[in-house]
Amino acid sequence: MFNSFKIVVLSIVVCGLIFQFLLYYILKYDNQKVINVLEINQKEKFVQAYNAVFEHYEQLSKVLFIEVVNNKDILSIIHEALNGDEQAKNIQREKLFKLYRR
Repeated sequence: MFNSFKIVVLSIVVCGLIFQFLLYYILKYDNQKVINVLEINQKEKFVQAYNAVFEHYEQLSKVLFIEVVNNKDILSIIHEALNGDEQAKNIQREKLFKLYRR
């Protein structure tokens, strides 16, 4: 009777240990899956934020070009600056600077 009690207790302890190890590995595996999902989400959020910032600056550069550079005054000054001698280039630079300062 006492030996059978020891065997029952020992089998319960062994089953408990096996269950505990299985539970540990299952939770560890699930935690790793969660970590992987979080890492993927962080990468996706970073890419989305980067793309949003890039698109913002792309739009800003287009607007600046259309509103500031792409007008008759600026384009004529740039044309004259590219085709003139050194003194004419300096004069055109001054004109650009004055237009920029407005």
